[in-house]
Amino acid sequence: KIDAVGACVGIKGSRVQAIVRELGGEKIDIVPWSQDAIVFETRSLSPAKVLEASVVEADQKILVTVADDQLSLAIGKGGQNARLAAKLTGWKIDLISKSERDRQKDFERRARIDVEDLVGAGPKLQEKLIRAGIETVQDLLKTPREELLQVQGIGEKTADKLIEEARELEERRGRELAEEAERAAREAQAQAQAA
Repeated sequence: KIDAVGACVGIKGSRVQAIVRELGGEKIDIVPWSQDAIVFETRSLSPAKVLEASVVEADQKILVTVADDQLSLAIGKGGQNARLAAKLTGWKIDLISKSERDRQKDFERRARIDVEDLVGAGPKLQEKLIRAGIETVQDLLKTPREELLQVQGIGEKTADKLIEEARELEERRGRELAEEAERAAREAQAQAQAA
């Protein structure tokens, strides 16, 4: 039942001020430790307010979303805040603004191609793919061929046809999104020049 931060700070900041003086005026942040990596990371980025955070275990990093007006605060001068938080927690930190994260989510949503869009797969085969955890063309392309062949009703020829069609669909969607982004960039540039 001890307030750890209060104990470190001391009455009217007496304890922490003594350490600050001893260190020649060096600034000190007191961050309450947590076993939960996301909670600890959120606290280490204070005073910036974290809106969303998720762990990517494979890369030993945490994706952190902050409000647009909090991004520079979270990053700090010369990236110092983010660098210190990463050093403290032992996790790499990817900081992103809410508007940029919303754009990414929108792009991912529009890039998604459901297995129902595969012409080469009838309704029954689509249902089997979904039951096997393959809900999108992107999932299909990530699935090893050997694993795909284990789905009932998929032989070697069917697997090859599905993979080829999935690649074509993904390439087409990629071109459409790239053209759309290029068009939006041209419009933004034209608006900036007009202003």
